Amino acid sequence: PEIKFYGLPWTDFRAIYAMAVIPSRVKYFVFGDHEKKIFNQHNLNNETLIPLGSLIGGFYLNNRYNKDINYDICFISQVDNIVYGSSPVSVPGYNTNTLFETQAELLRYISELQKTKGVSICVVARMQEGQMITNHEKVFIEKHLDCEYTYIANDGMFSSYEAMLTSRIVINTYSTIALDAMARGIKVLYYDPMKAFGEKTEPMMWSVKKNKFAEFEKIYQNLLSVSFDEYVESIVYNVQQYNNISWERPLYKELISLLANCFEKKNRNIQVLN
Repeated sequence: PEIKFYGLPWTDFRAIYAMAVIPSRVKYFVFGDHEKKIFNQHNLNNETLIPLGSLIGGFYLNNRYNKDINYDICFISQVDNIVYGSSPVSVPGYNTNTLFETQAELLRYISELQKTKGVSICVVARMQEGQMITNHEKVFIEKHLDCEYTYIANDGMFSSYEAMLTSRIVINTYSTIALDAMARGIKVLYYDPMKAFGEKTEPMMWSVKKNKFAEFEKIYQNLLSVSFDEYVESIVYNVQQYNNISWERPLYKELISLLANCFEKKNRNIQVLN
C-alpha cells in the first residue's frame, strides 16, 4: 500500500536542517514562498512544497480579530534565558550577542516613546514563569525598559496572541508570532538595523533600517496613521513570502482534511478485505 508522509518545517531561519533532507515524495507544508526557495536550494521539488503559513497562527487566529485595545504597543521579547550571555555562534540563524544589543536598544527607544507620547505598553515574555531558577529575561527588561509597562508572562498557551490582539502595534526584532500577527492584519514593526537576524527584516515593509530614535519614531508614527485596509495592502508581498496563511483554509483544516481522507480510504480498504 502507498504510505503518505507530511512534514511541517518550523520557520525559515531554522530551515537550515533542509540541507539534511533527502529528496522524496514527502510533502512539506512551509510558511511561504521565501521558505520554498530555501528548500529548493537543497533539491526539493516544488510540487512537494506547499506554502500554507503557520500551523499555530492559522489555528488560533482563525476567526479572531482585534479585540478592545488595551495597549498602544506590544513588545515581543526575544531574550531567551537559555542563550542569555552565550557566544555569538551558539544558536544557528542569528547572532545572540547582537540580538541582545538590539533588544536593549529597542527597549530604550520604546521607553523614550512612552515619555514623549504617553503610549501604553505590554511586554510579552518568551520564557514561562518558573521555567528556570533565574529569570534573566525579566531582569533584562527591567534594566532597559525605563517606564511603566505591563509584563505578560508566557502561560505556555496563547498569552502572546491575546496580547497582540489587544494592541495597536506589535514591535519585535524578528519572531514567528509577529509573522502570525502580520498575516492576520495586525500592525507589526520590525527593528533589526544591526542585523542580528542577517537580512531577514530587509524586505519587510515596516522595518527600521537605522538605529536612530528619530527613524524609529518616524516609522512608528507612519504605521500608526495608516488605515487597516492600507496596511493590509502594503504587506501583501511580505505575507505571501513569509507567512502565507489562507484564512479560508488554514493549515490545520488542510491537515484535518488529509487525515480524514486517509482514514476514509483505510476504512474502505478494510471493508473490501472483509
